[in-house]
Amino acid sequence: MNANGTKYIKGAPPLGGHLAFKGNRKTVSPHFIYHFHFPLPLSTSTFHYTFSLFVVDTGMGNPRVFFDLSIDGIPAGRIVIELFVDSTPITAENFRALCTGEKGIGTVGKPLHYKGSTFHRVIPGYMVHGGDITEGNGTGGESIYGPSFADENFVRKHIGPGILSMAKTSTLANGSQFCICTTKTEWLDRKQVVFGEMVKGFDVLKAIDQIGSSSGLPSKTVMIIDCGQLC
Repeated sequence: MNANGTKYIKGAPPLGGHLAFKGNRKTVSPHFIYHFHFPLPLSTSTFHYTFSLFVVDTGMGNPRVFFDLSIDGIPAGRIVIELFVDSTPITAENFRALCTGEKGIGTVGKPLHYKGSTFHRVIPGYMVHGGDITEGNGTGGESIYGPSFADENFVRKHIGPGILSMAKTSTLANGSQFCICTTKTEWLDRKQVVFGEMVKGFDVLKAIDQIGSSSGLPSKTVMIIDCGQLC
């Protein structure tokens, strides 16, 4: 590896875009996530790649995050979500960091933070949809890894109310948009990555569900007025 983070290796590169492996807990964290980009090979046996490092601690149990919500400017309560770092560490870390806002400003000049964003789409008896932190209408969003990232896996299923999964944009990309299901939605299995579930605040979810419509346009503005990590 040279000074700018470029490394040369022998043999073929990994097949996937992500590589995760256990490390030494006494040093940094027990879980490292590398994101690889491969240009054309320099030769038949040597590949040139660059990488960025993201660290996810999977040794402390699944983290919990929260949303404090308002409906038409009136505080509506808090929902608490457990993130499945154990099965979807890449996707869960994206959501966790967007809850804390710790990554600062994104590539389009807007905060990588859910605070101040809205649930722009609510379909009663189905789901509430939010997380468009750039446009606010379902056409935008951005991940902490860049504009978008690939589906991680489909290990978890949409088994009932409170399940959290990624909602893709019109370009079928994962960014910051997500949905919280209000019923079992098995038709979304293998289409959207499940990476968390609500553990508190189902009364708040019900209140949001009641102001939705068949078109998805809510009758009132549902906003995330604060968010962060609890543990």
